Amino acid sequence: MERQDERDKYLETLFDNLFFSQWKEGSDNPIRKNIEFQVTYTCNLSCKYCYVNRHGNDLYPKEIRDKDKIIENLKKVIDWIDINKYKIKNWNIFSGSFFSQEIGFMFMDAMYDKLKKVKNKEIYPKVISIPTNLTFILDDETTKKVENIIEKFKKIGIRVHLSCSVEGKYMEQNRPFKGNLELGNEEGKHLFVPKEKEPRDDEYYEKVFQFVSKWGYGFHPMIYSKDINKWKENFIWFQKMFKKYNINHDSIFLLEVRNVEWSNKQLRDLKEFIKFVYKWVFENIADRKKEKMVQLLENRDTINLIYSPLGSKRNKGMPCSIQSDMQIRMGDLHLVPCHRASYNGYEYGKFKTTEGSITGLEAINVEMATSIYSLNHESFPHCMTCPIKSICNKSCLGANMETEGDPFTVNPKVCQLNNTKVSAVAEALVDLGIFYKVMSRLSNNQKQAFKLLRDEYLGKEGEKDG
Repeated sequence: MERQDERDKYLETLFDNLFFSQWKEGSDNPIRKNIEFQVTYTCNLSCKYCYVNRHGNDLYPKEIRDKDKIIENLKKVIDWIDINKYKIKNWNIFSGSFFSQEIGFMFMDAMYDKLKKVKNKEIYPKVISIPTNLTFILDDETTKKVENIIEKFKKIGIRVHLSCSVEGKYMEQNRPFKGNLELGNEEGKHLFVPKEKEPRDDEYYEKVFQFVSKWGYGFHPMIYSKDINKWKENFIWFQKMFKKYNINHDSIFLLEVRNVEWSNKQLRDLKEFIKFVYKWVFENIADRKKEKMVQLLENRDTINLIYSPLGSKRNKGMPCSIQSDMQIRMGDLHLVPCHRASYNGYEYGKFKTTEGSITGLEAINVEMATSIYSLNHESFPHCMTCPIKSICNKSCLGANMETEGDPFTVNPKVCQLNNTKVSAVAEALVDLGIFYKVMSRLSNNQKQAFKLLRDEYLGKEGEKDG
């Protein structure tokens, strides 16, 4: 018993240092400031690349996805935040198709009702962020229900931000709807499961862009290996729709799927797509002016896909939110590394409750918590001697678990994917004649990595460009 008490105390001290003390002060520190509520992994789509689709029952077992228990646990967490006077600016919600099932509306209504009752309004988040596949827009009545939620939170000073997981007109074949038989039970009831044809037609997309434009949201489609050759056409389609609905060109956050399915041909197509995006931005946003293009990249005032490897300051060991969010699986109040790495035994711990209130933390795997919060990806065995580690997008720990059985071992195909991405960036900068202008903003390690890729592209030491 004493041993467990010591582990519990250690976990509480760790989380106090990383999160609780900062939340108490209302710190503006950009690292470790968020909380994430993992609500349910049930979804009405069957995306070909999605870890939730393939491993959701292992990450979030169906037996703990009880709607009433999830709502009960939400109220406990908000009471805990209120009692401790934590000021957490960003509350993130992770889920399956959140607003295509009852639990999404139950969760937001319960959160609103609970926040309205607290006396200390300083605990209110600035933003509640929710990813959504926007299939609720297929039903006008449900769309109104979602907008009512957005409006009522807005009236109490909280922005509900929907991050729109819409793949685009030419890529939705990678995100088919599940059939009714796949959903089956009460927990899997969804409002939008087509019985015959694909419902995401041109009329649907018009409604999607109207909605996004109205509320000032953005898109985060995934760049997946299958049909990667269609992404140029898909990108142009997005930009035409942006122009039609007066949406900024960079309201599209593009992330490549760091899975192992990429073939050599698909990687070549990915490289061509990245270079295509560079050229499109140069011609259409930078007006073919080199200095303006450099400024766009430096100020991150363009599409993330082309500026992300050029970040001059890397102030945490992992590129994702695994070190910056305290993540709670709401079905059982377990504290997990992230939504892709919450396998049994990898949980850091869980909330202790007494008479319906949270009273502390109970440790499960403090060694994993210590490892991940102190982790620097560049110290991985395969990364330590890699010449491009300072500009690489790194691997996903959950994806590593899926293929290697170990969060800290990277599959070589993911390394090849990351190499392709930064090689495409180096080549695009050379082609546009701005390589050295961009390099002047980077650290020495990043400069050396990009120069290595540049020389590989040119085949020899090229002339210094303008």
